[in-house]
Parts: sequence; C-alpha cells; structure tokens
Amino acid sequence: MVPARIAIALAPLILWPATIRAQENPWERQVQQQLEHAAQTISRDGNGWAHDLQVGFMNADESEAFTLTLPSGASYALVGACDNDCTSLHLLLYNDAGNYEVASARTANEPPVVQLTPKEATRYRVKVVMAGCSLNPCWYGIALYRIR
Repeated sequence: MVPARIAIALAPLILWPATIRAQENPWERQVQQQLEHAAQTISRDGNGWAHDLQVGFMNADESEAFTLTLPSGASYALVGACDNDCTSLHLLLYNDAGNYEVASARTANEPPVVQLTPKEATRYRVKVVMAGCSLNPCWYGIALYRIR
C-alpha cells in the first residue's frame, strides 16, 4: 500500500494534463503549432471545425494505423504535420477492409493533405508512415478539418 504522503506527492503528476506535458516537449509543440497553423489557414478560407485525431512519435520507416468514420454531406481534409527532424510523412487512406487505397499524400518536406468527400457515411483505415526522420524518433500529428 502506498503511504498517503507519497500518494499526495504523486497526484499532481498523475493529474497533469496532456497539454501541459506537450508544452514541455519541444517536438510535440512543433507538431501542435503546425496543426494550429493549418487550422488558421483553413478557417481563414471560411471553412469549419478541426479535430486532432492522433499525435505521437515513430522512428523512420515505421507506420501506425487507425480507423475514421466520416459522415456524408461534407468535404474533409486530413492534414499531417511532423517535427523539424522529420523529412517525409505520408498519409494513406484505405477502405475499411484495408485492401483498397482510396487516397494518399506522399510528399517530402511538405505537410501531407488528403481531401475527400464521402457520398455516404464511410469508415476508412488511415495509415501514417514516417517515411523520413533524420533523428529518431520523430513526432507527428494528424488533424481532420471539415472544409465544406
């Protein structure tokens, strides 16, 4: 059993919000700033909401995947960002089964952006690939923007 003094001392660390921790991590902060810049650019064009889907880190040539369901009746932009050690981040969108590529963004030294307009509510598999990282690991972030 943990003594009360130790539990009280550790409580602030357990309850410390993720946003405060991000302020202490310069690489994650770089990613958040890039996503905020993208949100400002999209908002300036009169477009809608943004939602951070994924923030994390990977080594070069690693990938992560997650699922995303989008309703019909709007257009969306899926935007990626990565820290200054990252040289290439790829976004690939697959059908729900993961056997058909719907859209992709494979560019070096530019934030990847995938735009799509589902004709009906659709579930996608999103694959994020850290294609280039000069100093492992590299931080990345993915945000979804409704653009119409």
